[in-house]
This record gives sequence, structure tokens and C-alpha cells, in this order.
Amino acid sequence: MHLTRIVGIAGLILSTASTGQTQAPSASDSPAKRDTTRVGEHYKFATRAGVGLLGGTAGFVLGVYAGFGIAGPCNGCGDDFHGFGEALVGAAIGAIVGTGTAAAIPKFGGNCSYGKRAGLGLAGSLIGGIGAIGILFLRSPINRTAALVPPLGAAIALKGC
Repeated sequence: MHLTRIVGIAGLILSTASTGQTQAPSASDSPAKRDTTRVGEHYKFATRAGVGLLGGTAGFVLGVYAGFGIAGPCNGCGDDFHGFGEALVGAAIGAIVGTGTAAAIPKFGGNCSYGKRAGLGLAGSLIGGIGAIGILFLRSPINRTAALVPPLGAAIALKGC
């Protein structure tokens, strides 16, 4: 999965660049002595959040189509917004489910089954979705980042797996 590696590497670069801390290697630092577990955790988190974002986008689009499909044809009803409410509900459900299940796909050699990872991812994505709704009501530029909250919630929930 080259895409998950690219997303993980990009997240790792962004997370290390945001700290602003660089440390020159000392003579006692050898590749065998360096602690790479922290880098691994950043990689896992960024990969799961990135894959969750892609899954949430796909779920959003599929949810819109499913919502319009549930609404059915208008057949001359004269309603300009026929199926709009169903499409919104479908988009929200699809985004939450797509984010949670996609973020659970990378296993990373852990001992959690896919079912457990999917359950944790869905729970984190749902909590993140509720938080995103709250962010949307803020009158601040931060509300533009509301779509990032469910993938971050799923990645946080999956941190133990």
C-alpha cells in the first residue's frame, strides 16, 4: 500500500516540522542505539488518520448517493430540494462509517483483530463527528478544519492497537 506509506511519511514530516526541534547527532548516537518507537507511533497515527480521511471522503460521496436513492424520484412534486435532507443524513452516516472502517485497515503487526479495530475506529470517528458538529457552530476560521476531526478521533481511538 504505497498510498498509506506516503500519507504516513507526510504526517511524520509535518509532525516533526511542527515541533521545530532538531538535534544534531552525537558521536554516541548510533542507529542501533536510537529509539525508533516514537517515530513508529507518529507513522501509525498519521497513516491511520490519512487513510481514515480518504475513507471518510468516499463514505461521504456514497452516502449522498444513497440518500438521494432513498428519497426516490420527485415525479413532478414541485419541490426544489427533493431528497436534500436524505442526502445530508446519508453523507453524515457515510462519512462516519467510512472514516472508522478505513482507519482500521492498517494492522501494523498489532494483535487486535479487524473487528476490534473497526469498532474502536467507528467509536472514535463518531465522537470526532460529534466534535466536528460543535466546531461548525464556532464563528472562527477553525471551523474549516471540522472535516479533519473524525479521522483524528478514529486514529486516537486506535492508538492502542
